[in-house]
Amino acid sequence: MPNGAVPVRQLLPRIMTYILINRDPNSSIYKQVAKTLLARGSWKRAGPSSLNFNLMFGDRNNLPYNQLGQQPGQIQLVNYYRGSSELCRKVSSFRLLRSYREQFGLEGYDFLPESYIIVPKSSHSANQPPVKDDRDSLLERHTNSDHIWIAKISTGSKGLGIIISRNIQELLSAIDGQGQSHIVQRYIETPLLLPKNRKFDIRVWVLLDQQYNVYIYREGVVRTCSDAYDPHDITKLTSHLSNHCLQEQLSPNFGLYEPNNEIFFSEFDSILTQISSGRCSLYTDILPQVDKVVSECLLAIQTKISPTGFDYQSFQLFGFDFLLDDTYKVWLLEINGAPAASRSLRDEMADSIIQVCIDPIFPEGANLSPEIKHNFRPLDFVRGN
Repeated sequence: MPNGAVPVRQLLPRIMTYILINRDPNSSIYKQVAKTLLARGSWKRAGPSSLNFNLMFGDRNNLPYNQLGQQPGQIQLVNYYRGSSELCRKVSSFRLLRSYREQFGLEGYDFLPESYIIVPKSSHSANQPPVKDDRDSLLERHTNSDHIWIAKISTGSKGLGIIISRNIQELLSAIDGQGQSHIVQRYIETPLLLPKNRKFDIRVWVLLDQQYNVYIYREGVVRTCSDAYDPHDITKLTSHLSNHCLQEQLSPNFGLYEPNNEIFFSEFDSILTQISSGRCSLYTDILPQVDKVVSECLLAIQTKISPTGFDYQSFQLFGFDFLLDDTYKVWLLEINGAPAASRSLRDEMADSIIQVCIDPIFPEGANLSPEIKHNFRPLDFVRGN
């Protein structure tokens, strides 16, 4: 080599390599995010126990928060906000929202059904006073009512542990035989129904970035029941609960009316226009209500999960589930902190999560061109009236 010549390899630009680890192999959406990042060549995978990483897809119930941000000079990003489970567990979520609304003088719960926290008697210790709950208030107001009530276990998902009854005492006895607190809610007995008189709920994906900016995925899914709604028969769960796993397992009609019991927003808007005779639109009447609920929920939890002052950064994808009644009013059913994504949306949603939450932090190898558009719309916080 001539004197003063520089080897070709020294003239090539140095490519930054980032490290990701995945501690949650069951998450289909983050599996796709990891696959997309690794295909770029600027990311590589380390073992799940490694603390030398830039990006962690964690197990939300077992994240080593105290060990994050301990690598000098290394930016670390994790896909959950510490403490967000308070918003996603049914009992603590209701307690949080009740406290928030009282703090700001907001009357009632304009997006929550009438709700009561019930602690099972079996969890009371003989040496401790009973845990205060809403049992007495529920009995005082509704012992002899003929309303339908639904009880949901605090940490339940996929329709598991749900009890539906018209008999308050029967409901309380069932809860007392279990080991977890429940939220008991007055059942919405007049839901808006699809053709064939079927119930449905609406899943909306909400993304919270590392700066606490909120985004809502532009495409959502309506999850349908397989069987006709009958308020006089509360034993047939497939006519009352639209949970995908429950429908697929229990109803022979699963997939009969819609593929995978799913309707996407553009088609649902057309159905809604027909049902309402043109009086209601998904985009102008329903989604603004959804935005308001999402805003209030994330404002209520903000001071408890903000990562300000920590040596790591967070983002999180939530699944908000809603019900419409026959007046086109939106009711919040629950919030999922680790939602699945519809199979047909998964690749595009993964790309959008990367563009919003990962590429701005780790730009090497990213396509930051303004022409590249993600599929999340930003949401301005709107505090309830």
